[in-house]
Amino acid sequence: MADWDYDQYRQIIQKYAGNAVTWTAAANLDSFTVIRHDVESSMEAALQIAIIDQAIGVPSSFFFQVTSGLYNLASSPNQQVLEKILDTGRDVGVHVCATEYPTDSDLTPEQFYLNEIGRQKSLFMEIVGLTPKIFNVHRPSPVFLNLGLGTADGMLNSYGPSFFDYTDVFPSRKIRYLADSRHRWDYGNPLAFSAVGKTQLLLHGEEWTHYGEGRAETLDRILREKSGEAITEILAERTVER
Repeated sequence: MADWDYDQYRQIIQKYAGNAVTWTAAANLDSFTVIRHDVESSMEAALQIAIIDQAIGVPSSFFFQVTSGLYNLASSPNQQVLEKILDTGRDVGVHVCATEYPTDSDLTPEQFYLNEIGRQKSLFMEIVGLTPKIFNVHRPSPVFLNLGLGTADGMLNSYGPSFFDYTDVFPSRKIRYLADSRHRWDYGNPLAFSAVGKTQLLLHGEEWTHYGEGRAETLDRILREKSGEAITEILAERTVER
């Protein structure tokens, strides 16, 4: 088993499987694990993770961006991948891309973020054809986190107080937040903790492969994947025949 390979990913998921529940169920429990996958760049990588989660038998949720510059959720190829992810029984939610709150805004911070969350929820529903029950904000600012929103526009917030304890001393010891962002375990490796207690696991499909990769290799692979998609799209263009 190598670092960042699918075998290590399976080991993490299997360790927490007995405590893993849906977000709705977790809100009323004293001990839980919620498994979250933010899709930042690769739909195909997300699908591989969905297949593993299904095989292990754990509930997990995938959060998709609707304003991403790295993938188009509405494209025909990505719609096909999305259908395969849904076929694994995964929950899906909105990964909201929200800019920093402008200090000169006429809106309060809460109004500002609620407007953007609502707008992107509407786009998500139009593209996916489902009403999402949960959302999170991509790279949330302290201004957003300090709002402590439990829900917004009828959706649970994965950064809400039931699942995430934002304190001056971060990460909180009341609710563990363990994330593989940027190919690092900044808040601790999940394998080093007990599965007992309240835990939110954030695992990105892009960070995991069959054989394991370092950060530079991961970035290079994503760049090659995006370049390949662009070339395929360009070569598929046709002029109008007269």
